[in-house]
Amino acid sequence: MLPNNRNCSFPRLKELELDLAVNLNVMLPNNGNCSFPRLKQLSLYGINLTEFPYLLRSSPELEQVDISGNNISGPIPEWFGRVGSNTLTDLYLSSNNFTGEIPSSICQLSSLSDLILSHNRLNSIPRCLGNLSNLFELDLGDNEIYDAFPHWLLNATQALGYLDLESNMFHGVINEIPLPPQLEGLSLSNNLFSGHLPIDFFRNSTGGRVDLANNNFDGPLPISPPNVRFYSVANNKFSGDIPHQFCNATELAMLSFSSNSLTGSIPHCFINLSATVLDLRANKLIGHIPDIFFSWNYLKAIWLSQNRLEGTLPRSLANCKNLEVLDLSENELEDRFPYWLDTLPNLQVLNLRSNKLRGLINSSRKNNHPFPELHIFYLSDNSFYGHLPAKYIANFIAMKDEQRSASQYMELEPFNRDSTYPASVTVVMKGFEIELVRILTGFMTIDFSRNFFEGEIPELIGDLKALKGLNISHNNLTGSIPSSVGNLTNLEWLDLSSNKLDGKIPRGLADLSWLDWLNLSDNQLVGPVPRSTQFDTFNHSFDGNPGLCGHPPPKACGTDDQPPPSTSPGEREEEAGSGHWIEWRAVPMGYGCGLALGISAWFIMWETLRPRWLVRMIEGLIYRTTKRKMRNVAPRNSSRY
Repeated sequence: MLPNNRNCSFPRLKELELDLAVNLNVMLPNNGNCSFPRLKQLSLYGINLTEFPYLLRSSPELEQVDISGNNISGPIPEWFGRVGSNTLTDLYLSSNNFTGEIPSSICQLSSLSDLILSHNRLNSIPRCLGNLSNLFELDLGDNEIYDAFPHWLLNATQALGYLDLESNMFHGVINEIPLPPQLEGLSLSNNLFSGHLPIDFFRNSTGGRVDLANNNFDGPLPISPPNVRFYSVANNKFSGDIPHQFCNATELAMLSFSSNSLTGSIPHCFINLSATVLDLRANKLIGHIPDIFFSWNYLKAIWLSQNRLEGTLPRSLANCKNLEVLDLSENELEDRFPYWLDTLPNLQVLNLRSNKLRGLINSSRKNNHPFPELHIFYLSDNSFYGHLPAKYIANFIAMKDEQRSASQYMELEPFNRDSTYPASVTVVMKGFEIELVRILTGFMTIDFSRNFFEGEIPELIGDLKALKGLNISHNNLTGSIPSSVGNLTNLEWLDLSSNKLDGKIPRGLADLSWLDWLNLSDNQLVGPVPRSTQFDTFNHSFDGNPGLCGHPPPKACGTDDQPPPSTSPGEREEEAGSGHWIEWRAVPMGYGCGLALGISAWFIMWETLRPRWLVRMIEGLIYRTTKRKMRNVAPRNSSRY
């Protein structure tokens, strides 16, 4: 606690820094009788302040002020712009609850270089900010500003190097203007911009970072600045071919064109890129995946899913030794299983679902430890056959490690370490297709469903104790459910439906405390259904097994009563759509409100336009661009079943 006497003075104090980490019970003098005439630097970051520090009025020589990360509400005081009007260079007021207009008095801070006002509730920009001739960085992200693009700011401010307007309500068309040549970073993501951007919009800019994601821009892609390192136009309506000029951006580390309407093929000249992230998913790209991945590449993530790509998988992918995510799902690829990928030492996500892949799942003979880091393995909705890949299952080291952190997210960091990109993937979870916009390092799941696998489920499946989800439904599996499944103590969903499994349901399955979704329907299981609190809630999980008895099947054990006629799988799915599935659909909605009823809440983030309360709660810890999809699964090749 600082002195709060009638008169206090610190005539020689030049720097004051208070940190919540030292457990101070901070009370600042706000009676106007304390003076800090020589104070130059003030840092009060994250100390739970609720009022604007009045002591600033007595500090005419201030150069740097940081009161971000507090709980100060109301408008920014008008008098503040007269404090250090000739000396203040850095002003950080982010992550508070400031409301209303940015006071025009701030425009009197003639030496101001960095003005950081993000994560507040401010609603307008004074035009006089264009008079700040030394302003280098302006961050107004995540406020409530409803306005057109501030062309006047770019025209008037000759020093501006970084402009961040993301997560507001800026709208309208951005007219053709020359961007200042010194502009190194432009972030307009999560707004309401629309219309065409000139293809040479960045012709004068040296921009190292360009983020236009989550708007309504359309037309052809604007060509990137030559020195760009981060370029994202994700979730817009851009169309046309990918300009070959992007191949000249040799410093590009992260490139995202995802969720647009781009056509044509992937340029072969992408071989020139030094990218860490290549995200082209959810477009209309056609042709083959070019064989351009040579040994010197830096790629950590490749997303090519949800396109119309065809042909075989390029063998050069095996050269991507840094690769952590490979998602080629929902294309028209025709090939055998790419066993040569199992030598990749860092691969955590392999998603090949919904293609035209076929054949046996064989491992490479020279590799005794295939896929050691694999967390997510999706082969569903293809034409694989033969036995389940026992060698792979035996060597999934990461899936056996229950100690993997469940509180850290996969972040893809380029080798220049100037930004990160969140790993994401679309998975089928509890019968629904869901996009996980961030992947926890403790999230482990296998999906071999909708293929032609046969034989028994390997007993060693029970060694994968970190598994959250297992789906082997819609195959031709026989034999009994292995008792080792009872060892999967972290399992939350299990789908073995539509196979030819027989025998009894293992007792250990009923003892899995985290299991809240189960589907064993349409098999040849017999005997009593084990009783447990969890199992008693699975009303439709055992349909289509006339040999089962007890609760909840309709036949009581020890009687000869015949169960009612079994409905067809299609009828059961229709019934489920109006009953059981609706009950499940409410589960993730509940998680959005903080309940813990189904899957772990940290796997899914729900977005209602822009959930300000959620962003504020975890601000600074997560990437702010989020998106979710949730739709009932409709297998493309359902005619096979």
